[in-house]
Amino acid sequence: MKTGLDIVFDENELSLSLTEDRQSGVSRLSYGALFKVYEAHKDFYIFLTPAQAFLVSKDDFVKGSPDELRTLLQAKLDTLFVICK
Repeated sequence: MKTGLDIVFDENELSLSLTEDRQSGVSRLSYGALFKVYEAHKDFYIFLTPAQAFLVSKDDFVKGSPDELRTLLQAKLDTLFVICK
């Protein structure tokens, strides 16, 4: 079985779906539960804590666009969303 992580960003929360071997699980997080999010040239770095983050590559979007995610995160996170030059 394929291993993979799918992330869905909607208006109220983000959902993380992990499939590994024969197991799978879903976690839902409100945007208020995030520590900080950084946008770099090719990726978004989503920090759950100061030491735990996951990377969302802008090349891996299946639906929506990096621009749409940026707009959503700016609205939800305000100063906790940082665009790196």
